[in-house]
Amino acid sequence: MCRFTAVSSLGYTALPPPVPEYTPTSLPLSGCSEMISVRGAQCNSSGNEQGVSVLLLSAPTGSGVSLSVSPDLQQFFRDQSVKLTCEDQAGSDGSMVKKKVGSQVESCGAVFGRLSSSSCLLNEYKQFSGSYWCETRTGDRSDPVNITVSDEGLILHIPALPVTTGSQVSLSCKNRNQDNAAAYFFFNGRLLGSRKHKHIIHEVQQSAEGFYWCSTDEFGSSPQGLLRVR
Repeated sequence: MCRFTAVSSLGYTALPPPVPEYTPTSLPLSGCSEMISVRGAQCNSSGNEQGVSVLLLSAPTGSGVSLSVSPDLQQFFRDQSVKLTCEDQAGSDGSMVKKKVGSQVESCGAVFGRLSSSSCLLNEYKQFSGSYWCETRTGDRSDPVNITVSDEGLILHIPALPVTTGSQVSLSCKNRNQDNAAAYFFFNGRLLGSRKHKHIIHEVQQSAEGFYWCSTDEFGSSPQGLLRVR
């Protein structure tokens, strides 16, 4: 049976925002029974799917190409910009930033973004949500990175790239003025203490990997973000 996560101290039922598509592979969903076995999937009160995509955790590809994100964040407002850069340890030419939304795969410079050497500049005032990765001419791919552009009032500052065990990570909620908002933070559906301006993980362990989001009375809830730990 699918259930909402109730948080009595807030006086309302805390529901995670919809999970964005993450990897170049999407799972067809046929019912709540299938979804509850997939990490991050959600169901509504009638037992039906909430959303049509599932976020899949992927292991490192082992290829020589990687994708860097500047700034290293997953979530942005529409008036912000992002630079994605392909870094090929093998030194081969022709690495390209690619993007998938739904079933459509696009290359930077063709339909989205602007090419600048080995970097892809995602334009301001554009909707550039999607799953991004670098791909060489020989077909080697980097791990994918999910980026979400929000038109709502709140986003979660969470790293786009994996963090290392033992490091410190600071999560914060930003409103449209880029101010830190006092918020309730959630991890995999669980409330993380009282309202605060930041949630700090002092020594990251593998158990910290999962889905985070934040919520305020004034600005609503942020999209979900996946913290990956390596």
